Amino acid sequence: MTVLSVVKDVCAAVGVDVPSSLFASINSNRTMQEMLALANEMAQRIAWDSGKDWTKLSVDNTFTGDGVTQSFPLPGAFRRLLRKSEVWRSTSSLYPMRFIADSNEWLHRRLSNWIDPRGEWRIRQGNMEIVPVMAAQVTATAWQKAHLYSADELALDKEQNTIWKVLTAHTSASSGLFAEDRAGAASGLWTFSKNAAPAITATFTYLSTNIVNLASSGQSSAFIGDNDQYVLDERVLKLGMIWQWKANKGTQYSEDLNSYNDALDAVSGSDKPAPVLIGRRPLSAAVNASYPLPIDPNMVPL
Repeated sequence: MTVLSVVKDVCAAVGVDVPSSLFASINSNRTMQEMLALANEMAQRIAWDSGKDWTKLSVDNTFTGDGVTQSFPLPGAFRRLLRKSEVWRSTSSLYPMRFIADSNEWLHRRLSNWIDPRGEWRIRQGNMEIVPVMAAQVTATAWQKAHLYSADELALDKEQNTIWKVLTAHTSASSGLFAEDRAGAASGLWTFSKNAAPAITATFTYLSTNIVNLASSGQSSAFIGDNDQYVLDERVLKLGMIWQWKANKGTQYSEDLNSYNDALDAVSGSDKPAPVLIGRRPLSAAVNASYPLPIDPNMVPL
């Protein structure tokens, strides 16, 4: 359903002329100017101000460490983090990083050199700041046979997933494995550097500002053409526009507002997967519970 189709239905409901195009003569059509402004306002209000973490607008984002960067620009379509979203560091799968909301506390912790071992983060000036700095992936040459290694060059042992530093320039053996070439370590050819590891990352989920699928391709935060489509439910958009139009014009709108709220609640309620409860007993007879261990049929529930 396009924005033009939505506007046509709204016009029919509020008693104004139904247009053949929303944008064709918008510069000289006051009514269509108001309709477009209302469509964009209501679309954004439903997507951003309703407090819902819409699954269609939820986007995962990952920042990859380079060993230097502490402040990462947020995605261009970033609106906010989801209400229960955490920032997860790849080095800790059990606990998320600690969010520091207060700027004074952030500065105090930095000056005192206090850092939560899980990592810490905050959002400031359109950037996400992360400490400690996330390490980059170590660049190393995969070991090669009959290769001239220069001093201080790093080589990757794929078999053991370790990185070794060249102490003395030499040509590796023409056959065999890296371990065999390292046998010359007694004469000072190699020294162990570190275990190979990928770059550290930070991952989170955010609510996107891209609420419109453009007919011309791509996404936007507003309608710009007749055939653009709303990412969320078009019926809720239509009902929202109807009650707000009537309210703007000073006519009775309470029934239309109730219809809009009912539709919004129904759509937002079905936008989440059914919960799975883990525990000894369900909350009601209509709820299915998932138990972590086999149930003894002779066990009496607490």
